[in-house]
Amino acid sequence: SFGVVLALELAVRAEFAGLILSDWVADQAMVTKWAQAHPCVLSVPKSAHLERDCMYIDTVLDPPPWVRYTFTLDNPGPLGNIMWGPKGNLKSWDRTHALPLIQTPALWLVGGYDLVDPADVEACAHLMPQGRFVYLAEAGHNSFADMPEEWLGNVTTWLGAEVFRDLSIVSMGGVATREGAAQLVDSGSIFIFVSLALLAAAFTGCKSARRCLLPRTSIEESLLTP
Repeated sequence: SFGVVLALELAVRAEFAGLILSDWVADQAMVTKWAQAHPCVLSVPKSAHLERDCMYIDTVLDPPPWVRYTFTLDNPGPLGNIMWGPKGNLKSWDRTHALPLIQTPALWLVGGYDLVDPADVEACAHLMPQGRFVYLAEAGHNSFADMPEEWLGNVTTWLGAEVFRDLSIVSMGGVATREGAAQLVDSGSIFIFVSLALLAAAFTGCKSARRCLLPRTSIEESLLTP
């Protein structure tokens, strides 16, 4: 979810081959509205039956160990208060107005029991010129863990159709073929490297291009206010 925030902030500052945006929206107000309408939030189901009016971190009774950290009070911990607290930088965060300007292919995914409204995620996807939307009906906030085959299947298909179609060679970790890159995606080996300096610029309102690691794009210049 927070990765969606990072990805969109970076997308108005630089061009990328593609964006995978899972389980979040482009406007914090959408999150607040959905949470107020769904006060029931569960980490995992109490039984095999899913409560329709509840939101879930995971919709499976025994989620994989590598996502269980999301159940603890340490997540998001201090980050949550800094970003979304009373004086948080992201309390009123909204990039919906930027979505029509981002030409990067983007795949938006959401679970039917997610922490955000699937209709809002679909609306965000439709605002982007090359946005695509995937609905995973039985998934919660960790949709990639609740429905891994469906999640990875949609991501792999989209990568082949929208991102790798114009690339004759894709080099990832020593693998220099399109098939090899797809294998990395199939195995879940997706690595994202984010510059901490650029991230700091994104959330401190970097007003001068000299303070950013990347030059401002025409998108970002058009969004800045005096």
